[in-house]
Amino acid sequence: MGTRQLAAQGVVRALQNQVVVEDVDERRRSPRIAFFGGISVSALETYDTGDQVALVAAVTENISEEGLSFLCPKLLRVDTPLSIRFETLENRPVLKCAVRSVVFLGGEYHRIGTEFIE
Repeated sequence: MGTRQLAAQGVVRALQNQVVVEDVDERRRSPRIAFFGGISVSALETYDTGDQVALVAAVTENISEEGLSFLCPKLLRVDTPLSIRFETLENRPVLKCAVRSVVFLGGEYHRIGTEFIE
């Protein structure tokens, strides 16, 4: 097991101890659980003028040992690097992720699927 997986497993287990609803969708590599907790998302976006860090308003949807999904009004591109801080856990751990899927939900919201990379 790599460092990324060990760190992600520790965060996921801590969050699972706070959650009582399990997601019934079993088509993923690892089971997902519904998770509606506080996170802070920073995205490293690349522009012609260089890289910029953007803070993204987000509401979590679900989490697994492989990654998590959240809802946000900002359109993010696939492969955008993210730092996600888990505000409800002691010491507010930060995990590095990459955007793997983006689904437009209508209005101004998108569902962003991520994969833990560290």
